[in-house]
Amino acid sequence: MNTPLHGLQKTIVSQRQNGISVVELSKKYKVSRQAIYDLLKRAENEGCFIPWVKLEKKPKFCVICNKEFYKKAKTCSKECMKKLMKTVNINKDSKWSRHVILKLKCVLCGKDFERTKYQQAIAVNQIASDIKQDYCSKECYYNRTGCRDLS
Repeated sequence: MNTPLHGLQKTIVSQRQNGISVVELSKKYKVSRQAIYDLLKRAENEGCFIPWVKLEKKPKFCVICNKEFYKKAKTCSKECMKKLMKTVNINKDSKWSRHVILKLKCVLCGKDFERTKYQQAIAVNQIASDIKQDYCSKECYYNRTGCRDLS
């Protein structure tokens, strides 16, 4: 049977013995990890030594405190993640941003108030599409038409 790995067994075995991971091999040869495992298992049955232990992960360094760690995150701890979130405005230009604060004025009572872009997007989407005005509270929103019943 002719497979994409036909004739590459020695090459793949030597690459695995030199420390290349199964995932990297599967990406390189554009086959599944299982195909690489099967090929390596066949080679092992023929007497080749295959290192099956997981390869050591490369350390990462925290973007805040520069401490070495081995997780998939950008920071080493929750405290450093909080510091990162305070210093970086993620998706600043998005209308759903939770980090950008808008200063608004109520169209009914004239009171100044603040909302995040996220809260403003929700407020605009909850109101009927023909009314896109800013109200500081539910009371002002319901009183715009003279309706006094808030229940």
